[in-house]
Amino acid sequence: MEWTTEELALFSRLKNSEIAALTGLAPEEVMELRLEHNQMRNNWPELDPERAA
Repeated sequence: MEWTTEELALFSRLKNSEIAALTGLAPEEVMELRLEHNQMRNNWPELDPERAA
């Protein structure tokens, strides 16, 4: 699913349950989309913060 800039802005202001209510997605779907967005934004696949030495 592609998110618009406005929808991505919701992540910084709202809880998963609030986003789910606005978008009609299940809270679990919003949680997965937030994680995916954070991984892309923070480059986690290459720079895993838990593996940083």
